[in-house]
Amino acid sequence: MGNGRKKTCQNGTSTLDEIAKELNMSKRNLQRALRIERNLTDSMKELLDTGEITKTFASDYLVCKGFWG
Repeated sequence: MGNGRKKTCQNGTSTLDEIAKELNMSKRNLQRALRIERNLTDSMKELLDTGEITKTFASDYLVCKGFWG
């Protein structure tokens, strides 16, 4: 994603930039949220949803598990 190419959704209509703007968030934070959603286990997602862990903790956990760095 850092190579200057625009990424589109499966339906081919929206780029990450457009979606982030629509959600009033940065593209980087959208990418982070998508990585968390795609890689956390259901039990970890539940902890995140209930506020028992933070997005930062979830991100750090995924880095430690080798999902991204």
